[in-house]
Parts: sequence; structure tokens; C-alpha cells
Amino acid sequence: MTQTMVDKCWEQIKMFAPKSISWSHYDLAVQTEVESVETWRTFLLRRDVQEWLEQERTILQQAELSKLSTEVANSRSVGQAQLISTMQKINESNKANKAEGPAFIYCYVPLNSQQEHAPNVQILEEDIFYDKDAPKFD
Repeated sequence: MTQTMVDKCWEQIKMFAPKSISWSHYDLAVQTEVESVETWRTFLLRRDVQEWLEQERTILQQAELSKLSTEVANSRSVGQAQLISTMQKINESNKANKAEGPAFIYCYVPLNSQQEHAPNVQILEEDIFYDKDAPKFD
């Protein structure tokens, strides 16, 4: 996907927001100037797009929850109270499932000659993360 197409998709999805946030790649192909389902599919699978959509959905959910909470004081509807409770659970669930904290990436970095002969260096001859008992998939 070219940067021009990425830019065009961003332009289109933001132009039709907030409706476009809930559209599938098929809906986007029908409703926008970018008529390729495959282009929209590729665009929607990008990590930056997924993160943006998730943030937008969270903001919209919180805004709707705030509106409902304000209106519940003037309503005696059990359904509305149940809806507020459900939306609060969704927000809590989204927060609980969100990955937080540092990410650790392990890699092999070869030692230079000075490090190689240092007294406190321990050179391992095997991969410490390799599980010999793990099932093999061919």
C-alpha cells in the first residue's frame, strides 16, 4: 500500500467520522471515494489505524456514558440504568485488557574483543529460552 493510498484512506475515514469508525472494509469501500475492499482491509489491519480506532471508540463510549449518566437523573427507566451499567462494564473490561508496562525484547549482541576477555563476562553456549520439551511442529 503506497503512502498516497494510506493518506487518502486516513482522509476518508476521518471525513466520515464518527460513523466510519464502526464501518467494515466493505462499508468503507461503498461509502467512500476509495472503492477497493482490499485497500480498506489492508489499511484497517495497520497497527497505527487499529490504535487510533480503539482510542476513538473509547472516547465515544465514554462520551455516551456521560450523556446517559446525566440523563438518568431525569428518567425512571430501568432499561436506561441497565444500559449505563453495561457500558461501565465494557469500559472497565477495555481498561483491564489493555496491555500496559514495559515490553522486553531479547536479542543476541556479539561481544567486542574487550568485552570478550572481561573477567565478569559469561558466554553461554546454548539458547536459554529454547525449550527442549516443547512440541515440534513441521
